[in-house]
Amino acid sequence: MSFAIFFANRNGTDMNRRLSSVSVVIIVRGSQFALALIHPFLQALHAEFVDLETVIVAHGLSADASVQLKAVAELIPDCTVLFLTEEIHDDVARLLGIDHAISDYVLFATPRQAEIDALPSMIAAVRQGHDLVIGEGSGGVVTERGVISSTLFDAFRGVHRLLAGVPYEAQKPAFRIFSRAAAIYVAGRRDGEVLVRARSLGQGFPCTSVTVPEGEPVKVASMPVRIAVAKALRLILTGSATPLRLTSYLGFGGGIVAVLYGSYAILVYFLKRNVEPGWTTLSLLLSLMMFVFSAQFLFLSEYLVQILSTVPSSSRRQLVAREFRGPLSSQAGRLNVVDNEGEFMLGAAGFKDNAGSGR
Repeated sequence: MSFAIFFANRNGTDMNRRLSSVSVVIIVRGSQFALALIHPFLQALHAEFVDLETVIVAHGLSADASVQLKAVAELIPDCTVLFLTEEIHDDVARLLGIDHAISDYVLFATPRQAEIDALPSMIAAVRQGHDLVIGEGSGGVVTERGVISSTLFDAFRGVHRLLAGVPYEAQKPAFRIFSRAAAIYVAGRRDGEVLVRARSLGQGFPCTSVTVPEGEPVKVASMPVRIAVAKALRLILTGSATPLRLTSYLGFGGGIVAVLYGSYAILVYFLKRNVEPGWTTLSLLLSLMMFVFSAQFLFLSEYLVQILSTVPSSSRRQLVAREFRGPLSSQAGRLNVVDNEGEFMLGAAGFKDNAGSGR
């Protein structure tokens, strides 16, 4: 059998077989949330995946909304709800969802009917070997921003691209699926908040996009100003070493100016008459102090650049206040259990081999 026929048969078998497991990450922010389509969405996923779990990351909820969300989670099999200590940016919440996902694929969803209709195209792209499949369309999740907020957001994107050299995508990563390798890569990088919404993850992670059918967009409120500004400054300062490099250049320039001023003071001492007593000494002292301070800025900034390049990304798990696990499970029949006679069952109950109980 030739290699072409072998791979054709292999791909045909894989295309007809369900994928292993997927973790659906849903972000809930504020007191209003709509999970009415969660059950149809999960049913559509069950047709494509053997195992399925749901991770709901909730932040900025009121007490009543938290109670309602817990009631909803108790009706969803294999559901985990992460209640966060404070309201954060949705991209950080999605990274937390990746941290708590245990499946071979991670799917960001809202969910809504247009996403249910686009699932076959998404899964087909995954079966072809893509590590990141992005669902994009005219609808989707739309952030309500004012004119000033939109202008500041565009300005931040321009500054970030100028300093970091990579674009910060405007589209929210509300509907996309990662392979396990791609999800771990994104969550472990210092610029994970940028990569989580990127259109490409670089070589080794094939990416593609599919069109989501037009539907009624889901409008979400923009992030509070303090959260948006804090994230913008964090990405600008930690996403690139350029600000620290500028500090190094300022220190280097200050050192040159100090040397020039010291040389000027010496020339004045030798070439000009009637120099006030002590002026030369004071000038040389000032130039020496400027040179020392400039050298300190230069070496400290370079030292910080090297430190930041080796320090791993900070842990996000301290943001989780409580992890709530729903009581329902769709895998109970396949767990390794001990029956009422004390016999250990490997796999689903009732499937013993002819050799005995499998102890």
